[in-house]
Amino acid sequence: MAIKRILWIEDEPFQLEGMIRPLKKAGYEITTAIDAIDAYKFVKEKVFDLIILDVLIPIGKKESINIKDPHALIGIELLKKFKMKSFNLPPIILFSVVDLTGEMESLEQYNVKKILVKHNYLPSQLKKDVEEVLY
Repeated sequence: MAIKRILWIEDEPFQLEGMIRPLKKAGYEITTAIDAIDAYKFVKEKVFDLIILDVLIPIGKKESINIKDPHALIGIELLKKFKMKSFNLPPIILFSVVDLTGEMESLEQYNVKKILVKHNYLPSQLKKDVEEVLY
């Protein structure tokens, strides 16, 4: 089986490190982005099997990607930008403190397959959730 490539977009390194450890141990290749600018560049230039996205990420300071509302859920705005640019998106897991489970139907247009709420979420659950989406 080919190694699955995951892009994880998360701006909190402490949370990220603890969560990716079980995935790396399971053989997944993890690329990380800390803001919308980095994520946009990775998605534009590389192919991933899965994206895990925190909706509360910063835009970034390097350049503008034309996100109009600076107070918006930047992760959701990033998904809209990907769709507008017709990027071929892999399945997406939203992983955030913001509970968007009630919005799942409207988020499916961006290839969102699962929404995970950070509060009390255990790293040991992640491998199972990732595999449910990938396989």
